[in-house]
Amino acid sequence: CSFLGSSGQNFRDMMKHSQLNMMECMELSLRARLLAPTAPDTLSCFPFKNNDPFVIHQCPYVYFCGNNDGFRVKTLIHPQDEKTPVCLLQIPSFVTTQQIVLFNVKTLTPELMQICCV
Repeated sequence: CSFLGSSGQNFRDMMKHSQLNMMECMELSLRARLLAPTAPDTLSCFPFKNNDPFVIHQCPYVYFCGNNDGFRVKTLIHPQDEKTPVCLLQIPSFVTTQQIVLFNVKTLTPELMQICCV
């Protein structure tokens, strides 16, 4: 089970230049096989001369984005394995929500957990 994710700046930058929501940006990024399609033009990063480290060579089974206002999940069909889903996860910011996401790698299902202070 392979995971690929980011803190969310790449998708927020895509949203600035489109009318897509976060989940749509994640799906478009995965289908285009580019983790940061707006880099280095509008998303600050070091430009690379000989290769692009943001190209997704192998489709992950879990594609996640952190620092969101809430928890969202969407399932797609894996392009190399039609029997296995790809799970897109928007993980909430712990600082603002006090929530974490637990992920079962056997069933490829997430579970949201609220952390409460005593």
